Amino acid sequence: MKENLLIEFGGKKIEHKQLFKTLKEIWSSQGNKIKELKDVELFYKPEENACYYVINSEITGKFEI
Repeated sequence: MKENLLIEFGGKKIEHKQLFKTLKEIWSSQGNKIKELKDVELFYKPEENACYYVINSEITGKFEI
């Protein structure tokens, strides 16, 4: 089964895959390794055009879309 989640709000669209890709790029750019990602939670807030995250139950942050 192929799954996809597309979020649309205010005339903008984004796929969940893009949110995870952006998070991984940010993580790597900070000198971290992808294999260190054990648990990732994303909270997309389209009204803020931002995505908040929790990595490994302790590291938090946000990035803009």
